Amino acid sequence: MDVLVTGAAGSIGRSVSAGLNTLGVRVHGLDLADPPDELTGSVTGWTRGDCLDEAVVESAVRGVDAVVHLASNPSEAALPACLDSHVLTTARLLDAMVRHDVHRMVYASSNHAVGLHRRDDLDAGLLSIDVAPRPDSNYGIAKVAAEALLQRAADRHGIATFALRIGSFLDRPTTLRQLSSWLSPADVVRLVHACLLADEAAGEGRRGRHRVLYGISANTRSWWDLTPGRVIGYHPVDDAEDFAGDITERDEDAAEIGLVGGPLATDGADRPALDVHAPGSLLQLAHAWLADDPDPVTRAELAALVEAVESGDVDAQTDLAERFSGRLVFGTAGLRGALGSGPNRMNRVVVTQAAAGLVAHLQQQVNATPRVVVGFDARHGSARFAADTAEIIHGAGGEALLLPGPLPTPVLAYAVRALSCDAGVMVTASHNPPADNGYKVYLGDGSLIVPTADEQIAAAIDRAAAGSIATMPRSQDYVRLGDEVRAGYVDAVLDLVAAGPRNLRLVHTSLHGVGAVVVDEVLERAGFTDRHAVPEQSEPDPDFPTVAFPNPEEPGAMDLALALATKVDADLVVANDPDADRCAVAVPDRLVPGQWRLLHGDEIGVLLADAVLASGRPGAYAATIVSSSLLGRLVAEHAGTGADVRHAETLTGFKWLTKVDGLAYAYEEALGYCVAPGLVLDKDGISAALLICDLAARLRADGHTLTDRLDDLASRHGLHTTDQLSVRVSDLSLITDAMARLRAEPPRVLGGLAVEQVDDLAEGSVKTTGLAPTDGIRLTLAEHGRVVVRPSGTEPKLKAYIEVVVPVEPDTDRTGDVTETVQAARIAAAGRLDAIKADLAAHLRF
Repeated sequence: MDVLVTGAAGSIGRSVSAGLNTLGVRVHGLDLADPPDELTGSVTGWTRGDCLDEAVVESAVRGVDAVVHLASNPSEAALPACLDSHVLTTARLLDAMVRHDVHRMVYASSNHAVGLHRRDDLDAGLLSIDVAPRPDSNYGIAKVAAEALLQRAADRHGIATFALRIGSFLDRPTTLRQLSSWLSPADVVRLVHACLLADEAAGEGRRGRHRVLYGISANTRSWWDLTPGRVIGYHPVDDAEDFAGDITERDEDAAEIGLVGGPLATDGADRPALDVHAPGSLLQLAHAWLADDPDPVTRAELAALVEAVESGDVDAQTDLAERFSGRLVFGTAGLRGALGSGPNRMNRVVVTQAAAGLVAHLQQQVNATPRVVVGFDARHGSARFAADTAEIIHGAGGEALLLPGPLPTPVLAYAVRALSCDAGVMVTASHNPPADNGYKVYLGDGSLIVPTADEQIAAAIDRAAAGSIATMPRSQDYVRLGDEVRAGYVDAVLDLVAAGPRNLRLVHTSLHGVGAVVVDEVLERAGFTDRHAVPEQSEPDPDFPTVAFPNPEEPGAMDLALALATKVDADLVVANDPDADRCAVAVPDRLVPGQWRLLHGDEIGVLLADAVLASGRPGAYAATIVSSSLLGRLVAEHAGTGADVRHAETLTGFKWLTKVDGLAYAYEEALGYCVAPGLVLDKDGISAALLICDLAARLRADGHTLTDRLDDLASRHGLHTTDQLSVRVSDLSLITDAMARLRAEPPRVLGGLAVEQVDDLAEGSVKTTGLAPTDGIRLTLAEHGRVVVRPSGTEPKLKAYIEVVVPVEPDTDRTGDVTETVQAARIAAAGRLDAIKADLAAHLRF
């Protein structure tokens, strides 16, 4: 039997892991800490990580037969912290168990779930498993909720669950109450082992039963009913009475003995559920944070919030609880979140801890003196966060290189390889709202981090966060670079295109970001002299005053650019997001004179791919699972002529696209394009802008447009039309519920097209999907249709990516003009997309 033990480095975990190993169980440990020396030889494998981390849990649960969940903070704390520690970790594990077909969980609950039951009130003097929950504390409340999760898992998913209401786990009892509640190290092994073997002889028919058991030894003075445990084979041996002669009576013993929960029940019975003065409370956490925060702005913000909480402001208390409900999670996208004080915000403390964790990871895994280049955009706090990062890296013994000022993300990605660095850091939140900032990490090959590097860095950050940032060594003797990196990048981008026609009138906007100067120089030197910048948006402004969201995908973001284009009678509109790693394009709408048509990310993606394929570049042409399947047809067409090209498909995100072997080109529908992997191994909105302008100018010289080129591709391969259903929420549980409904009851028909196949991408089966696990559902529709539903990785959104393919009727008039037939296909496709979106929204209940 392979068994995952969470919290395996804890006191109970060490006893259980070592004990199960001696009984022939293959133990796989999971803990925030490294495996203790005493477990050497007792565990088959070890995962270092947090049970709240989906990627960690997915990896740990895969392949085991049962889970023994011991990981938690076994003490009283503020309610949000207790719910995280006991309820959310349990939910994360149970969800993964359902996905991986694991049908048994043994859970360390607590006597504090029934802690306010009095001994004098019990019939027959025994505490039965049937008594109603009477939690004595926030800790007990969380255990009750976790037991409810176990009951639901048994009822809904057929998981055999065992809630062990553990008494006092110690090497030996030390108080009079513990003569009744003691659980010995040897007996806890017997108890867990009995749960793992319970009902094995009965076979599958017994799966799905939920049991509550009391976790105590065979104590002479016990008043907790052990019969349910004995029924499943738990026969405790040790007796606390053996130590009774060593225990001295105390004044508080009378009160403790009378209540199941003992001292926690007597001390906390009248405590409010959200008592911010409780041990481990919000106010204690906030005051400790204030003492460590070097930023006067966030310190003043937090001090005002603390004062409001202490005066009884309920809204302030809710705000404070959210800020301290956990840490910003460091993952494959690095860090990203709202600016502000507290561990769940972007601020100097969090960034300093991240930098310390990153350099420690690099020193352990890559280089004792890692060389790291640091860049930043013009958002609020970016320059200070970048300087903090450089100071920490240099202070820790690394070599930090800081870019000279706010620059686009592609310049930083280029610099990693150009300067032979071990890693790169870009302080940016890309196209997020003004209140956000972020922290992206690049590997030495110039690509973004992927698992398991993100998990290792996150663990290093957690270790760094355990101490004060005031004690971390800093140095301001890092290298501040000059203009040579930016100049080198510009020269390299210009080498991507040859001399050619440049008769094109352009409008460009950087949406208040940092791309304007670099884009302007690239286009000028490439020969595009007829350029018009949107004046209101050409200078960096962290407040992004002219747009609701500084994302060219968002409605209204390009309105000023389109208005200017109409005024100057432009041929093309190009927009970058604020850090210039994305590129949007608009063209005149030939069907509605005076109007503009925003090209979809898939349309730009295939236009650029077609141009790169035509150049003869060999290698892999990659797109994500939510991007158009047209790329695959283009690649197949070229491969059929003998070209050394192939098509690849990855999960969403450039972190996956750039891991494709022999990458020649990559794109994702969210306006991200990698047109020169040898230059920037990430999405690059500047080089993409140059290539699309070059293509448009060459087509114009031949009397054609980008739209004509798209029509030509449609006539050969069918009209591939994509669209999105995107729902922004304020309550993330709405996304979780919608995904659960979709998994439980996928639709059979969408927009009149039969759903022919359903792939749960969370399963991550290479055999069925060829992809690593991710939270998503892929629906394959009739007539080459496709829907992928997934939560956004960077925003509180649920996204559905839809594609339909409509054949384009032949040009029966033989005029060579396919516009009319393509337009007919486009009308048919629009109808199908609308019908699919309506059906899907109804099914998801949005």
